[in-house]
Amino acid sequence: MFTKGLSRRAVVLSKFTSSAVIMTVSYWLSFAVAWAYTAYLWPGEGFKHLLLSAFVVWLTALLYLCILMLGCVMFRQAFTAILFLLVFTVVMGLLSMTPLLEGVSPSFLVVKNVDHRRSSSFPVYTSWDSYRNSVGGTPAPVCYGV
Repeated sequence: MFTKGLSRRAVVLSKFTSSAVIMTVSYWLSFAVAWAYTAYLWPGEGFKHLLLSAFVVWLTALLYLCILMLGCVMFRQAFTAILFLLVFTVVMGLLSMTPLLEGVSPSFLVVKNVDHRRSSSFPVYTSWDSYRNSVGGTPAPVCYGV
């Protein structure tokens, strides 16, 4: 594409646009199929705020796509760009444990969207301890043994 005289900006934007369109069509198509067979197999079971919950997951996927494209622009190798995305995900996960950012981090919104669909009001946790107590005590250890 560069040999045809396109600028780097045009190439990056076209890659992002095509990736975002493919992701969006695939996501909402799979959402529609899952919703259809759920409605067919379990009639009368309604979820509150289902579209809002699906929108939050789609928005988070779009955020991760943006971070991946940023990594592709910053680094030459694809592995380094994916590693950049992994570091971003880990940092966001760690920041979501702080009281300042725990209610607005993307990982919190994706994980807690199931509770949002089941209840009429979305629970807002004021601290990590209140979240941990609501899910049944201490979280499971990351590594059970080596």
